Amino acid sequence: MLHEGPLRLVSDDAEFARMRADFIQMCGWGDAQRVFDDFRARDRMLDAALARSELVVLWFEHDLYDQLQLVQILSRVAARAPRAPVDLICIGEHPDVPDFKGLSQLSEASLVALLPSSERVTARQLAVAAEAWIALCEPDPRALGGLARREEASLRYLGPALARLLQEYPSAMNGLSVTEYRTVGLLAQESVDPVTLFTRVQAREAAPFMGDWSFWRIVAGLCSGQHRLVQVAGGAEFLYPPKHSELGTFGRQRLELTGDGADVLEGRADAVRLNGIDRWIGGVRLTIDNDWRRHADGRLERSARH
Repeated sequence: MLHEGPLRLVSDDAEFARMRADFIQMCGWGDAQRVFDDFRARDRMLDAALARSELVVLWFEHDLYDQLQLVQILSRVAARAPRAPVDLICIGEHPDVPDFKGLSQLSEASLVALLPSSERVTARQLAVAAEAWIALCEPDPRALGGLARREEASLRYLGPALARLLQEYPSAMNGLSVTEYRTVGLLAQESVDPVTLFTRVQAREAAPFMGDWSFWRIVAGLCSGQHRLVQVAGGAEFLYPPKHSELGTFGRQRLELTGDGADVLEGRADAVRLNGIDRWIGGVRLTIDNDWRRHADGRLERSARH
């Protein structure tokens, strides 16, 4: 899930895998050593496939989750001059599924039928992917903003995916990401349980990309700090998976907007100035002293220190 946690350009694959594994363990989503081993096995499997002469076919979807992995893998292909021919299948719609969200919705027969539509990866795609991967890992997000605005026919879903990633930066209006804004906006209408909240927030995504564990972590952040924007009815601690995975207890919680949350939602207060921020988006670590903001026109600008 490259849309969360630190990304840095490193020459050592093991160092990158360790960085990601440590982040996943810090979130409570897995054991660092096991995740590290899985990542390294994936790297070796891809490299071995690229070193052979048999066809390699990459299968991806249009959403942010997949597009970031696609540019990571294509940048790896570009750096290795593979012997293997590499094809790509990347879709954002399918006639068998009117409300297409992803490849997992397709039957085995529908997946097999996609194989003839695969296309050889081009030099242009490799170059754009390498450019995007470097921009994603940079500590300054403005190059990524330029890529998000570019109409790039070679990777048609990349621009919209990057634009959605940049919407996770705090708004210049109230300090909320788009996910946070939608969350507090829905809670302003009514108090709901966490599962209902996740379902409703995801329904507003043009291309859903976020898993529920990622979402609970965002909600937990809204429930934290000196000025909580969201709280469990009655003031109890918000318990969420995977640490607290007893579905009965989890599902019975009712989340509601606080007074501070209402002030932020209406633009009378700023979430970052109320509670601070410490969050990675790609190579950018957002803190109170590195406070990049997203403007209504999509422009990113570092805020003056307050």
